[in-house]
Amino acid sequence: MDWFGAVVVFVLSSWLVFFMIASAGITTQAEDGHVVEGSEPSAPINPQIGKKALISMAGGAVITLIVFVAEVLGVFSYLLRIAMPA
Repeated sequence: MDWFGAVVVFVLSSWLVFFMIASAGITTQAEDGHVVEGSEPSAPINPQIGKKALISMAGGAVITLIVFVAEVLGVFSYLLRIAMPA
């Protein structure tokens, strides 16, 4: 895998992890009982975006490492030979 492929895998997997954990641990204003005047009751109180961004980057790094090791070991070539026999 070249550096461009690694960057693409990292960005896509980081976004995937981020979207999976984006709604975890969210408390809305309506659940808290204190709705700010002029805002939506379903607006989060503290979304913790920075923490979730760091978690998603770590998850993206782990997924990129797994894909890199699988490519070095030839897992994708093996699966391709099984899926499309000559």
